[in-house]
Amino acid sequence: MFKLPQISVVSILFITLLLSLQNRAEAVVKLPHLISDNMVLQRNEKVRIWGWADEGEKVTVSFNDQKHSTRAGKDRTWEIKLTPMQANSEPQSMTISGSNSITLSNILIGEVWIGSGQSNMRFALKYARDADKVIDNAYHSQIRLYDVGRTILGSTPHEEHQITTDVDLELGARNFDREVYLKTQRVWREATPESVENYSAYGYFFARDLQRELGVPVGMILAARGGTRIEGWMSQESLASFQHYDYTAELEAIAGKPLRAIERAVKERLAAIAGKRAAQAKTFDENDAGYQDGQPLWHDQSWDPSSWDTVWLPALLDDFGITTGYDGSIWLRKEFILPRSTSNRRHATLYLGKIDNSDEVWLNGRRLGGVENQRGIPREYDVHYKVLQPDAINVLVVRIKDFGGNLGFASKVEDFRLQFADREFPLAGLWQYKWGYKVKEVSPGPLGDWNLVNQVSMLYNGMIHPARKYTVKGVIWSQGEGNSRNAHLYGELMRAWIADWRTQFENPDLAFIWESGLNYGTPQPFPIECRECLIREAQTLPLDIPRTGIAIITGLGDPEEVHFTNKQEASQRLLRAALASAYGYKHVSTGPLYDSHTVTGDSIVITFKNTGSGLTGIDTNGVYTDELLGFAIAGSDRKFIWANAVIEKDKVVVSHPRIKKPVAVRYLWQTSSQTSNLYNKEGLPAGSFRTDRWEVSDRWYVMQDE
Repeated sequence: MFKLPQISVVSILFITLLLSLQNRAEAVVKLPHLISDNMVLQRNEKVRIWGWADEGEKVTVSFNDQKHSTRAGKDRTWEIKLTPMQANSEPQSMTISGSNSITLSNILIGEVWIGSGQSNMRFALKYARDADKVIDNAYHSQIRLYDVGRTILGSTPHEEHQITTDVDLELGARNFDREVYLKTQRVWREATPESVENYSAYGYFFARDLQRELGVPVGMILAARGGTRIEGWMSQESLASFQHYDYTAELEAIAGKPLRAIERAVKERLAAIAGKRAAQAKTFDENDAGYQDGQPLWHDQSWDPSSWDTVWLPALLDDFGITTGYDGSIWLRKEFILPRSTSNRRHATLYLGKIDNSDEVWLNGRRLGGVENQRGIPREYDVHYKVLQPDAINVLVVRIKDFGGNLGFASKVEDFRLQFADREFPLAGLWQYKWGYKVKEVSPGPLGDWNLVNQVSMLYNGMIHPARKYTVKGVIWSQGEGNSRNAHLYGELMRAWIADWRTQFENPDLAFIWESGLNYGTPQPFPIECRECLIREAQTLPLDIPRTGIAIITGLGDPEEVHFTNKQEASQRLLRAALASAYGYKHVSTGPLYDSHTVTGDSIVITFKNTGSGLTGIDTNGVYTDELLGFAIAGSDRKFIWANAVIEKDKVVVSHPRIKKPVAVRYLWQTSSQTSNLYNKEGLPAGSFRTDRWEVSDRWYVMQDE
């Protein structure tokens, strides 16, 4: 018979003592990371201080001649509110006492903002323009910076900024140094060259310039993650009640599950989608109408392309709506005449830039080569001089295959050429195209093909929910590109996001300032449909909500790099909007925004808000000009062409001699803003707009129709 071992009285007393000590350790007063040394508290508002203690324990907070006491509730949380305080630049200490006592030091009172969004908000100061000079001079004891970090996710709302250790490696922190993280993130730090170098350029510049303007301390809380969509930054309650799209399936997919289980499910779903796309891609060659019995037909010079459509290249064909929602193979053809002086007995190199995704290339019927499934490799093909035909029509044919994404050329105009030893022949311009095989894109279904970071509410749960009790003045926001696939919803999502955070922070006056008009991409020779345009349009819709503002950053970006470096001037535009929306400044806060239009004969007259001292054109050298660029006009056929536009009494009159009965006008309706130049005389650029409400499809919309 099995007997229980006998336990001595001494052993029982020892165990009891250990449990008692453990309970006492757990019962000590604890604070969230945000409530710590070096923090800035919001002036002129009730300020919440909170934490954890044993149920019923009395907690007392002493600060700035105030003393408040409360008791921890059944959930072991406690909270007090400091009465509103004026700004104070002198460092003070705070004492929180219960069964133990905590003293926090070097605390200031001033303005507190949150910087959130995706990669341009996360973009580090050390990569910004003039970074070395800025960092060397970044000694500002009145500026305090807090970084939530990148690896903070949650399937349920967190009460603290905790490292999600289960998925550190998955989240890409390959160089993740836990010790460095603990020293530099989730702690308040004074602005010094060491602390600002890796901090958000937007966050630092905004805090620095706001402190200079108001003369009070400024605290900045950074909560940003690259490549994210707005749904990740919204609470589950907000998305569950969203009226314009049903997020039920996505919400149920996380539903409080462990991160590792969600990560595993996401990987399995992405692998299944990739498998379906790969299987479908295997059918492209056998079904391609441009092939017969495994041999190409449409590559031949003699092939009649009269039924083919035209497109301007280089470009991704998705930008024109040609391939949106579809996969397959497409043939592109360019006819050109080479002068004998250029090509006579000279070898050449054909440069096509990066192609998404696979390609085959023929010149005058001769196959030059091809690359399979390599979207990141610039294409270069040797051309023997005997292939070229001087003073005659040469025919260049490119066949591109793609599945699960964009299709076309991710190339710059200058990289699209036939290069000889001493000269080059440009190939940018109109090409002809025809589908060889076209099939509906494999739909990712209601759960989408989002990665772990982009599961709904995960960023809110891990980054924002733990900060919701911290009293802040407002939010600066840099996000939008991550929602290009459901751009038609973005305006309503922004409205819901603003309402959500105001509810969560218990602050109906929380200010929201966002950037718009990212300048990225190659200018097109004619107007196009673009999802980026829909995002820019959507970003103007919530401006009817009080205490919101927009900073149009047209002209500051880099057409070759989405992560532009001129963050200093862009931040000044954010600040200008914030001063008007959050602090009541009466200056012109942003550039001209569309107000209304009137059709008058063969012209359309556009009226704007925020005209300031008057409308003007500004050329690339910063000089005023009467020549306005970026306006397009269409008649009832809905075919837009670049228009003539002139300023008359702070209105813009748009026309074109070919369109006698105009119906609609669009401005800055392409991916790049380089060829748009309407400003007010305060030097602030106009925002994108369109007067029509014709349907402009985006990828998500097409896929959901399947």
